[in-house]
Amino acid sequence: MSAPAAPVPACIGQPLSWLVLERHALAELEGAAAAAARTHLAACAACAAALDHLRADRPVLPALPAPAHAAPPAPASPIPVRPERSRDVAASPAPSLAARRRRRAGLTAGLAAAAAAAALLLAVLVRGPDRGPGALVASVRVKGAGLVDLTLVRERAGAIAFDPPDVGDADRWKVQLTCAPGGGAQVEVVVYQPGAPPAIALPARPFACGNAVVLAGAFRITGGAATVCARLAPTATGLAIVPPARPGPSMACRRLAAAP
Repeated sequence: MSAPAAPVPACIGQPLSWLVLERHALAELEGAAAAAARTHLAACAACAAALDHLRADRPVLPALPAPAHAAPPAPASPIPVRPERSRDVAASPAPSLAARRRRRAGLTAGLAAAAAAAALLLAVLVRGPDRGPGALVASVRVKGAGLVDLTLVRERAGAIAFDPPDVGDADRWKVQLTCAPGGGAQVEVVVYQPGAPPAIALPARPFACGNAVVLAGAFRITGGAATVCARLAPTATGLAIVPPARPGPSMACRRLAAAP
């Protein structure tokens, strides 16, 4: 028979939010807010335990697949030796002037068609796929960082999920960004919900590019469906103080449905 689980301590008052705990752990709180957090944590075993859990929280990210080794190139086929033509065989007659002109015209048309196709492909690659107005994208280009891809990490009852489809009130969330190492940008995480003003889940701060960089901070989303966006700007430019009323350019977003 196993020993009974230790009871979970109850908070002495209004629990500190995960965002406040994260900022306290990062020494980002100042003045009265910092003093209030220290006083509460000194007297509240529940919030102190949550802070310990948060400090130890490191979502386990899946390892990148090892690059497949390219198969060795197949040996080149031996070049067949063209037998010498018998001296007594008459040479094929040279093509007529009209045939040469027809061949040259066909070759010119083929080259022009190939050039037009290459130009069209280049335009598609530069422009990217067409997106309708208000479409959400999970990857955006930012000066100084290049292409930045957003991934949401959800913790639900101890299980970690990446880019899940839905959100529940008890879920905890982290944000990870991927971009080419060497770059960087400013990022602010904004949550949009119907009928509510934009909520800043993680305040603006700089980040350095890399593979699956986990932003400091965790947050919860209550109230059902939501759109979570990483609002990005070049490091030298910074972000405007107030986030836009709805997702816009330079924002990588993912939409979450309400959990069933």
